[in-house]
Amino acid sequence: MDNFRLESPQSSIYSPNYSFAFKFENEHNYRKTAGWMGDNWHTSFYYSLAYVTFIFFGKIYMSTRPEPFRLKGPLALWNVRISSFWTWLFILSKAPELIDTVFVVLRKQKLIFLHWYHHATVLIFTWYAYADEASTGRWYSTMNYSVHAVMYTYYALRACGIKIPRQLAMSITISQILQMIMGTYVTIYAYYCKSMGQPCGISFSTLYAGIAIYISYFILFAQFFISSYFGGSKSSSKKEKKVQ
Repeated sequence: MDNFRLESPQSSIYSPNYSFAFKFENEHNYRKTAGWMGDNWHTSFYYSLAYVTFIFFGKIYMSTRPEPFRLKGPLALWNVRISSFWTWLFILSKAPELIDTVFVVLRKQKLIFLHWYHHATVLIFTWYAYADEASTGRWYSTMNYSVHAVMYTYYALRACGIKIPRQLAMSITISQILQMIMGTYVTIYAYYCKSMGQPCGISFSTLYAGIAIYISYFILFAQFFISSYFGGSKSSSKKEKKVQ
């Protein structure tokens, strides 16, 4: 497939411009990796298709098993994995993050729409945005990294059988909602700047996709928060499923 980018070929948002940078940061050729992502961005659809296919057939298979897989050890290990560094590896990390759902399916837990919709679409969008060298990319990745750092620690502790205050789970979901609000604002602001003719290294196609995705995430996370914590059910705590 032909490379679909770029509207702003001189963009350098992924090159290190900090007061201190490690040697491997300076040696990283972001334009080469962005070019590869652009030439192969359709690969993200293959990952998402395989992911949704696993969900469908995995649930069918698990319905034939009298007991779910326990997977306590592997689940705990998975949640304490070291986060990928910087933007490119952040994008690539979205593919192995699909394994989160493997644990949900094999343990016969309830798989909500928000969980697999978020996983499948965020992989495609982040891949596309990176190949576009979107100027909003650092906002997206920094917010996501921050939320995930707390979230995966929380789920790793739960997987180890450690009881965590319900208020912490609520705060994580609130932080996810705030992330979606901020993501929507940043994307709309970038759209405004670009519409006004101001220099903004992002394509309109990425902006349209970003606005649609962030708004849909906000709606779904808000619904999840309300139904999980204010649904009026005594078993509402059981609805606290992992969503990232």
